[in-house]
Amino acid sequence: MHPAVERYVEEQNRKAAARKVNPLNGLAIRFLEEVWGPVFDFRFEGLEAESPFKDFRGRQRFADFRYDDGNAKTAIELDGYTTHAKHISSEQFDDHVERQNDLLFNGWFLVRFSSGMIIEKPEVCRRQLIQTIGHWHYIRFGELAEEEERIWVERRKRIARIAIRQGGSIRPVDVAKVYRVSNQTAAVWLRQFADEGYFEPAGGSKRITSYRLRRFEE
Repeated sequence: MHPAVERYVEEQNRKAAARKVNPLNGLAIRFLEEVWGPVFDFRFEGLEAESPFKDFRGRQRFADFRYDDGNAKTAIELDGYTTHAKHISSEQFDDHVERQNDLLFNGWFLVRFSSGMIIEKPEVCRRQLIQTIGHWHYIRFGELAEEEERIWVERRKRIARIAIRQGGSIRPVDVAKVYRVSNQTAAVWLRQFADEGYFEPAGGSKRITSYRLRRFEE
């Protein structure tokens, strides 16, 4: 587990114990490790787990995650298939949907990720997370959020410097080691940098195993 994720989980579980709610489960931790962390460079400011809110009847409810940086207000719900489809009654499912609607009525953007998406398609979840937060800024302020772009540029520059120290080439495993992400996530980043013109594929005829730095901008 990434050290920043571990610290965040410990902090949120202490809060959960004080509120007498469930601690973060395996799916939530995987979301932090594979989705949120790579998007925000494992920074968790403004993200609260098992976040309380009031529904229209004044009852206290909880969202899986809520993100509020003072501008973007995004609720994130993680839907495990067995939890939300097999092992609950129709009344419980209706209550689950009502709770999510109440988040929308309270002015929160809502994005939902299934367990299958988080486990099998984390890159889709990352893209949709960025789109959700960026779309919120566009609706509210008429422009896209700048935070995710700033993080992406900083990441690209750091990876480029690593490549320079290695003679101009870099592998997904090198990036994965530095950022403590999966090799798959690192490969996605490098492919995107290549699409932007900063790197180009270097090794592997059938499968790309490394990239060469094409240009560097400070």
